[in-house]
Amino acid sequence: HDIIVRFTIREITDEPQQVKETPVQNSQNGISMPRDVNGHIFFDQLTINPRFNFNSFVVGHSNQFAYAAAKAVADNPGATAFNPLVIYGGVGLGKTHILQAMAQHYLNSNGYDPSVHRVIYVSSEKFTMDFILSLQNKLTHQYSQYYRTANLLLVDDIQFFNNKERTQEEFFHIFNDLHQKGK
Repeated sequence: HDIIVRFTIREITDEPQQVKETPVQNSQNGISMPRDVNGHIFFDQLTINPRFNFNSFVVGHSNQFAYAAAKAVADNPGATAFNPLVIYGGVGLGKTHILQAMAQHYLNSNGYDPSVHRVIYVSSEKFTMDFILSLQNKLTHQYSQYYRTANLLLVDDIQFFNNKERTQEEFFHIFNDLHQKGK
């Protein structure tokens, strides 16, 4: 795949960056997303690695239950006994792989229509940084609404929410709303 690398250099000031008045259409998911003064989209999703799918996931005795649960959730989010599904394990055991496989499986099974089938895969760091930016730019409502539009919300490395009380609180409200909607 071709990769485009862009470096942006800006002067660092003590003042938070302001957001442009009008939201800009995000071509990836069809949702209007606010941009900062440099044109960066807030709340944008991470890219899914196409190699991280269920076919390339190595299933063994220690992870066969996690694999089956993840596949069931990807087939029918919110309608299984595994809602929420938390996958826990050591470093390098495939947690990111299985989360991204869930995203790909769901989208491939349902025909990718971002207005109907929204998958948000985000790292805990990105979720937290977006939350901080939304606070700084008075966009907490847009932040919350963005994440609440997901049919399938996948948060990688959620353990890093530890000691981040405001992020935990916001995540709880988003999670609770999605859970009540059967997402």
